[in-house]
Amino acid sequence: MAIGRTINSENGNGSLSRLITHRLVGVSESLMGWVERSVDDLPSIPRLDAQECMKRSICEAHNQPKKYGAVGLIIQLFFPPYLDIEDANKIVSKYQLAARYGRGENANCAAQYDDCMVNVLDILQGAINMIF
Repeated sequence: MAIGRTINSENGNGSLSRLITHRLVGVSESLMGWVERSVDDLPSIPRLDAQECMKRSICEAHNQPKKYGAVGLIIQLFFPPYLDIEDANKIVSKYQLAARYGRGENANCAAQYDDCMVNVLDILQGAINMIF
């Protein structure tokens, strides 16, 4: 993490870096919990399952970050593959698993999350491109 290294070298002890990281982790964990509870309440339609579409979107954002621009970056920030820098094996949610899978070289998000027949990020990116 370049920001963390810069902050560490400037103040010597890295406490600011740890504080920022801790705050971001807290926000990410809260957001993942809220999204999971909210999406669980949505009705499930065959091949258009809300949970699967959310996981596919997270996977796609991590798999093709340049394709989705700012939208993909926001998803990557709020749904990171790892929350605890010291323990990369700690899994907090199914969204982290989707992010980790999307980071893989041979990831095929559409096949992995095939209960979502649409790529929500493509639709969102198309709408943004039409507006701007």
